[in-house]
Amino acid sequence: MTARVPLAQMRALARAPGVTALEPSAVANPLEDSSKVEIGATLVRRRGLNDQWEGATGRGAIVGTVDSGIDFANLDFIDDDVGLSRVLFLWDQTLAGRTPGTIGGVTFSYGDECTRTMLGPNGSCRSREVEGHGTHVAGTAAGDGSASRRGTSGYSFTGVAPGADLIVVKTNFSFTGIADGVNYIFRRAEALGRPAVVNLSLGAQYGPHDGKEALSIMIDSLSGPGRIVVAAAGNEGTNLPRPPSVIYPFIHADTAVAPADSSEIRFEVPRYIPRSGAGNDVILIDAVYPPGDDVELTVVRPNGTRVDIPYAATDSVVSFDAAGGVVGYNGTHQDEAAVLGDSLSLAGFIAPASPMRVAELFVGEWVTGARAPSRGTWRVIFRRAGGAGRRAVDAYLVLSTIVSDSIVNGQDLQTEVSFTIGATNRRLVGVPGDATRAITVAAYNTDSGTYRSADGSFQSFPGVAVATGDLLYFSSPGPRTDGVLKPEISAPGRIFSSLSAYGHEDARDIYSDSAHVIYQGTSMATPHVTGTVALLLAERPSLTPEQAKGALTSTARWDAFTAVSRATGDPGGRPNWSWGYGKLWVPGALTAVRPATPLASAVRASASDAPRIRPTSTSRRGTLLPLQSVRLSASDADTLLVRKLDFLITGSDPAFRLAIALDVNRDGVLDPSEPLLVTSAETVVTPAGTVISLALPGDTLRIPRGGTVDVLVVGLLSGGSPNGTEFTATLVAATSIAEGARSGALVNFAGQGTGPAVARTTLLAANEQLNLTQNPVRRSPLILNFQPTRRIEIYDFTGRLTKRFLPAASDVRVEWDLRNTGGTQVANGVYVIVMELQSGAVVRQKLFIAR
Repeated sequence: MTARVPLAQMRALARAPGVTALEPSAVANPLEDSSKVEIGATLVRRRGLNDQWEGATGRGAIVGTVDSGIDFANLDFIDDDVGLSRVLFLWDQTLAGRTPGTIGGVTFSYGDECTRTMLGPNGSCRSREVEGHGTHVAGTAAGDGSASRRGTSGYSFTGVAPGADLIVVKTNFSFTGIADGVNYIFRRAEALGRPAVVNLSLGAQYGPHDGKEALSIMIDSLSGPGRIVVAAAGNEGTNLPRPPSVIYPFIHADTAVAPADSSEIRFEVPRYIPRSGAGNDVILIDAVYPPGDDVELTVVRPNGTRVDIPYAATDSVVSFDAAGGVVGYNGTHQDEAAVLGDSLSLAGFIAPASPMRVAELFVGEWVTGARAPSRGTWRVIFRRAGGAGRRAVDAYLVLSTIVSDSIVNGQDLQTEVSFTIGATNRRLVGVPGDATRAITVAAYNTDSGTYRSADGSFQSFPGVAVATGDLLYFSSPGPRTDGVLKPEISAPGRIFSSLSAYGHEDARDIYSDSAHVIYQGTSMATPHVTGTVALLLAERPSLTPEQAKGALTSTARWDAFTAVSRATGDPGGRPNWSWGYGKLWVPGALTAVRPATPLASAVRASASDAPRIRPTSTSRRGTLLPLQSVRLSASDADTLLVRKLDFLITGSDPAFRLAIALDVNRDGVLDPSEPLLVTSAETVVTPAGTVISLALPGDTLRIPRGGTVDVLVVGLLSGGSPNGTEFTATLVAATSIAEGARSGALVNFAGQGTGPAVARTTLLAANEQLNLTQNPVRRSPLILNFQPTRRIEIYDFTGRLTKRFLPAASDVRVEWDLRNTGGTQVANGVYVIVMELQSGAVVRQKLFIAR
């Protein structure tokens, strides 16, 4: 028991009958929320004079949220020094009122905008945050913690960037509204001359999951220096065995379909009671497959009736049956917009859709007269009528309104529609988390045990029990359907944060200070990273998304949990599809962007423009073209194992390959004793530039502690480069990665002295008069490179003229589309090229066409 006793009476009380022990009360200091301790945010800041946050606080940066709004009167978002809101602008897309108007040349013509003077404890802004989600997210990213009251000291639940200001969009959650919201925040921040990071704790399973859905493309186009987007991975994972109290649906299935063969997936509709009225019981499934494949499909209802859906990009199939209506579309994403009326625009810009093909199945009461889906097993059979068949068909359960209440072993279980045959736990990061330039976040657990709630009771943390430090059971795994890694980083996803006074929360979920509430999801993990990026932008306002991603991933923590991937088919390791590169670590990310003595650096190895290759040769297919000589250095802190080197390559080659070799004798020459260490896949290189990544496994390239190594960078040409093409190579240090051999820490290379260096191709040797990019010719076009020439004629083997070219005096190449003078494709066979040089000499060469 507890009691208040005068200090002078303590000794007498200790001798009283029935008193076996007496202990004076100690004073406890309030603890920071465990998630901020976990990510190291508490190590980079402190409360100073007048409770002002000092250190890394994000001051000068903007945190933007596109979500369900914000409770702008919450004290976590008020600058106590001046009594003004830290929310500079709030645009509510769901209200009609004063529109934002034109900002930075872009007009936002709907919604209601509130400025800073209309916000705060007594603000006149009409926007209300009734969901609670947006307020919670904003508090995690940038709340200052001052709202804590009743039973606890303040600042227990402080956001990652308590010094940042906010710009908030209450979105209508349409893809257009979300894209407009991101654009609005960046435009407002740009007008203020400040960098911004936008938090997107939202998502959908619609689309190809390859980063090329219109919303994802728009996010990529809006991102850039000082404009960064952080997105949630999603909550559709099935990362634990199904617990007895909850049945989780699998919403993804995939199947490989060999050419001229078929395969199938299945989904199960549970026993349920259809609701009265029309349009209530519906299921939507998207299946995506590569553009080069011709896939037909058949839907088989539980009663055995079938619906055939051929590939028909400009039409759909409608089928009625007592077992459930089916509307099917099988075509391209571009045509789907016209057929089904789905489109997305941003400030007059129509984003191109993914080249992936899509089959959409609308099952149930989607059209007038259609019946609700019957319970039982539904089959979807895919037949490949053509194409290479190199990729799987990925199917997604985008929407289902069907929920069954079942009693199993005395427990009331909610059973949902779920894939069965073909079901997998992978490729579940949807739009916009699949955007290439977005930083995508998985969720893990940091809180367990109990807490005192606002009603005075002790409560356990919600959801399925997960070990502290382990991946949360719902966190969506990657990768994208094109194999690109998503998510890249993980952060705490079961936390307390700011409470909206307009929400409808259970008192048992509200903390005892009555100002913060418990939520869980990748939505909660995402603002931890958003706040961290705000700290980075405060240090380097021009930071690019790629640089921020490099700083976060290269310094992420790795442990026994992160080594284990829960994604189907992923062997684990670093990185993996569940965790990305590991757990967020704020101090490391800050160190990565601050000027300091680098752990790893890179400079030009010599004064020459490029290494030398002996002997000099023409750039036919497979020719090695010298590009760059780079010196890589390690500090005396650790030996480094190079894991990835990124190079920006400019030039012109349809199938360029990049390679590196260790320059053992440091002479800038690729000697026969210095073989290539690693070579990239064939990549299209353009004058605008292409970034090519070289992954180096194991101990391929080691930099000794305190030492250096020289690396020769060369290109392997395809033979398709125009004569005289200039190539340049620049090491992208900010995204190139090395791993500490002792520490295991991932670091980026520093240094900007790596180029570009210029190398020029010469397709013709000194004594060479004609060069062909193919012989035999397998595909169009054929490129002919030549010395100054009067005319070129091509004859078939019977001596009949097939094609004539009359080059200008300055021309050194022509392209032949394999059509004759009449415009008809030529036949396979043997031909003779006859070329008359400017000197009058005649050159003849035999040509084989075998397509």
